[in-house]
Amino acid sequence: MRVFRDRLTTSEERGSADGIIDDTAKEYFGATDKELRRPLMFSHYGSKYYTEIGIERLRVFVGAKLEEFYEESLSVKLSVFDTMLDHMTRIDRVLRQPLGHMLLVGASGVGKTVLSKFVSWMNGLSVYQLKVGKSYDLHSFEADLRHVMKRAGVKGEKICFVFDESNVLGPAFLERMNALLAGGEVPGLFEGDEYQILIQDCRTISEAANTADANELFANFTKQVQRNLHIVFTMNPANPDFHNRKATSPALFNRCVVNWVGDWPTDALLQIAHDSLTRLDLPDNCFMSDDAGKDNPRATMDIEERAISVATSMVCIHESVVKLHDSLRALNKRFAYVTPRDYMDFLRHFETLYSTKRAEWAEQQRHLNLGLEKLHQTGQQVAEMKTQLSSKTELLAEKNKLAEAKMAQMVKGQSEAEQRKRESQSLREKLSEGHQLAASRQEEVARELAEVEPALNHARQLVQAIQRKQVDEMRSLPNPPAPVKITLEAVVCLIRNYGPGVELTWDHIRKELKDPQLMVTVLQFNTDALSVAARERVEGYLKSSAWDMERIERASRAAGPLAQWVKSQISYGKMLQSIGPLRAEVAELEAQQKVSSEKLRANSELLEKLEREIEQYKDEYAQLISEGQSIRVEMEEVSAMCKRSSDLLASLASEKDRWEMQKETYRAQSGTIIGDTVLGAAFCTYSGFCEHAYREQLHKEWYRIFDSTDNGPKINSSLSLIEYLSKPGQRLAWIANQLPNDDLSIQNAIIIDKYIRYPMIVDPSGQAVTFLHNQHTLSSSRSQGKLKVTSFSDPAFTKHLEAALRFGTALLVTDVQKVDPIINTV
Repeated sequence: MRVFRDRLTTSEERGSADGIIDDTAKEYFGATDKELRRPLMFSHYGSKYYTEIGIERLRVFVGAKLEEFYEESLSVKLSVFDTMLDHMTRIDRVLRQPLGHMLLVGASGVGKTVLSKFVSWMNGLSVYQLKVGKSYDLHSFEADLRHVMKRAGVKGEKICFVFDESNVLGPAFLERMNALLAGGEVPGLFEGDEYQILIQDCRTISEAANTADANELFANFTKQVQRNLHIVFTMNPANPDFHNRKATSPALFNRCVVNWVGDWPTDALLQIAHDSLTRLDLPDNCFMSDDAGKDNPRATMDIEERAISVATSMVCIHESVVKLHDSLRALNKRFAYVTPRDYMDFLRHFETLYSTKRAEWAEQQRHLNLGLEKLHQTGQQVAEMKTQLSSKTELLAEKNKLAEAKMAQMVKGQSEAEQRKRESQSLREKLSEGHQLAASRQEEVARELAEVEPALNHARQLVQAIQRKQVDEMRSLPNPPAPVKITLEAVVCLIRNYGPGVELTWDHIRKELKDPQLMVTVLQFNTDALSVAARERVEGYLKSSAWDMERIERASRAAGPLAQWVKSQISYGKMLQSIGPLRAEVAELEAQQKVSSEKLRANSELLEKLEREIEQYKDEYAQLISEGQSIRVEMEEVSAMCKRSSDLLASLASEKDRWEMQKETYRAQSGTIIGDTVLGAAFCTYSGFCEHAYREQLHKEWYRIFDSTDNGPKINSSLSLIEYLSKPGQRLAWIANQLPNDDLSIQNAIIIDKYIRYPMIVDPSGQAVTFLHNQHTLSSSRSQGKLKVTSFSDPAFTKHLEAALRFGTALLVTDVQKVDPIINTV
């Protein structure tokens, strides 16, 4: 298979070779269909020996290595698919062999160079590529050859020299490569000083080489070059020079293992798209059901089925473009080579556009939902405000009712307070009159008592001067004199309030005299308590002939003061009796005054209570009035706000209907976002290859593909790609920058605006140059408003290119008749 099959160019030839190999293996080796099942892969990966390896095991191993390769050498991620793994094992087998050189033949963009670099990296080989520019010539090429051969032959470095057909700037380039393949050297490459320098470098590397002659050193150098240098040629069979080179450079096919990479097969395209699409969120409502018509979204497709469905549609679109350009080439019309690189651009366009459209759709939905939600909230607020107005109206009526009741209480309280005030005033006047009358009567009593009170007080002083022993002396008398006895009887009758019916004996009197508190009782005697009978009895003593003050005083020093005290008490008692009515009147007046004072006090307390209640009523009334006013102000504000909101809702009613319809439109668009994005990505990728008529033909074919695909993504049958891929403001800006106002020109502007790879514009009229100059000069986010116009014939082209790469400015290269090879690396 490696020797014969890999050299075959068409799938039919490779299929025939597979049949012959299988039949031979079954006939002579007894191989089974299971053993011959494709792909048959042999490799050293994961083993010390060159042995068969399973596709899944190899996929896992290569995937892990690719992660390291991305970090070290490559920024562009590769997709691990079966065809890639198959070609990797072929390249790996050759690079592991001595004198292993390879010719990779395939379309541009299939990954010939990248795979060569990756396999070289995995085998520890350094990769060398030519950096060809406008001034690059044969001498530059020979200098590069000397450099890479010294690295391989002198330093012993294992190198993979990747030589692309774009590096062939003349027949002499291939002649030297043929010589290098044939003998490990290029005749005439090392001569003169170059030869001497080479020999000296060889001697410096090895001490043993110091004794060898120059021929031996050069022969060893050539052998090391053949051992360490692996050359990988990459060619595109679509290049017109490809068939000529087969005849003029036989070493390319005799010394190199030919691997016909060709183009990516359909299963590889499906696998690449599938791996890319499974990372995306593909909504299930964007796909058609195969059993319920085109308008019924299927709800049972898993992510794998969805990814396969989209991948199938994208592969069909890619193959439709390839088929169109193959037919144009067969008709000798203007055509383009559609390569796997374009298919990868197709995928990247889809991922970018899908993310952008989903974000736009989400933002539009959010904006609409926010607007509708605001309208809904406003409607709820209006309803709530109306409810608030109703409740506040009831509350205001309740507050007014309470205020009226409070006012009635306040009026009633004030009326009662006024009445109490009048009563208090009347009581004060009456109390004042009674007080004056009582005072007058009291003065009369005092005047009457003043006549007898001095004698009473004088008698009390005399009694107070009586000593206890003087009393004891009288008590000790067994038979006291008559003046002493009558005096003491009168004293006992007074203090004990004895009337005529109580008989007093001397023994009884002596017991009284024995009382230590007798004098205190005498001094504290209350004349008011003296009964009439007791007084009349004592008066009998005073009228008696035995009552003689002089005799009494002579009989006892203590009896005299007591006799005077008895006499004064009787006189005071008579006076009290005479002023009894007057004192009763005074007592009655005082009682009336007390009652009036109590009434006045009670009335005053009630008045104070009423006044406090009235003040409280006033405060509560003021509070109710204030609350009512606040409620009234709130009602006015709420009413005004309710009116404004209602007017706003009424004015936005039609807008709300439009938003609802637009929401439904966006919902419908969300169901076709995947299919529409595939169409948009296909337009950006492939439409630029074709004239307007063939573009329309392609677009119709793409719609047919979607319509004929079971379970495929839904599309908007009325989709306008121009409106889908650009905004009105953007189109107006383009037209303002002198872009012709026709569909073809706008389509071209969209393709240029959304480029992934640098666009090449066929512009015989020069309109594109004017448009691009205005577009990038006046406004551009990609180049910060700067544009440099140059051409490949410009001596300063390299400097312009370097400045554009360094500072991010736009570079417009005009009059591209022949491309400077330096642009290939960019």
